[in-house]
Amino acid sequence: EIPEDYNTVITVDTAAPTQFGELEYLCEKVDFAIDHHASCTEYSDFYRDGTACAAGELIFKIYEILKAQNAIKEIPDVARLIYAAISADSGSFKYSNTTKNTHETAAKLVEIINSDESGINCAEIARLLHDSQTLSDLKAKKLCIENLNITEDGKIAYVCLEKEMYEKEGLTELDFGASIDIPRSIEGVMAAFVLKEGKFDEEENKTNYRISARSNCNINVAEICAKFGGGGHAKAAGGAIKAENIKIALEEVLKEFVIAAK
Repeated sequence: EIPEDYNTVITVDTAAPTQFGELEYLCEKVDFAIDHHASCTEYSDFYRDGTACAAGELIFKIYEILKAQNAIKEIPDVARLIYAAISADSGSFKYSNTTKNTHETAAKLVEIINSDESGINCAEIARLLHDSQTLSDLKAKKLCIENLNITEDGKIAYVCLEKEMYEKEGLTELDFGASIDIPRSIEGVMAAFVLKEGKFDEEENKTNYRISARSNCNINVAEICAKFGGGGHAKAAGGAIKAENIKIALEEVLKEFVIAAK
């Protein structure tokens, strides 16, 4: 919960109100948003650059401006956090929207990090981000594999996750941040999505289902997710749909993916 005595609310890497989840009520209170998605619902004053691979690139620009103005000093631990943000958002610099500026920004951060031996280095940051996982991560992946579906002659892959299903394993919604990588990684799949049950809306008598989508081709998943109040990148986006049950939600979402795959 947000404390009552706050002065400013700033969001980072949140393209649409649907991505707030249970904190969607905060949208009206956001003073400033920093975002790098090409497709975005501007719910407040924005600093946005849709050409940036990672929101961390924009944070670093702000960091450099503040240093130039002598508002802050060089802070290696901040450099480590920004480097981690860029490494995570770019998939360890392998996603197609990784640019020259992404690498140049990372190089500047590496220089700052290497000048300070009091904290972890870039190799350890990468290991913790990309080569380390918790038991909950493994349980989440197992559940995704067990509920994997492939359709349209292998062009579309998806996973449906009901709350009862993942709570039975001691998991929460937050444990499925990387779940989309399971259906997306299948050879021949053009686009993939994960449909995950969230909070029940008593007023509408419907359940909110979160959508996480990825594309391996020219299918623009941001355009698909925009139809469900979301947005993001052409190859990585999210949204949400309210429905009486997951079967109805799946029919609506899958229909849009099938149309896009034609």
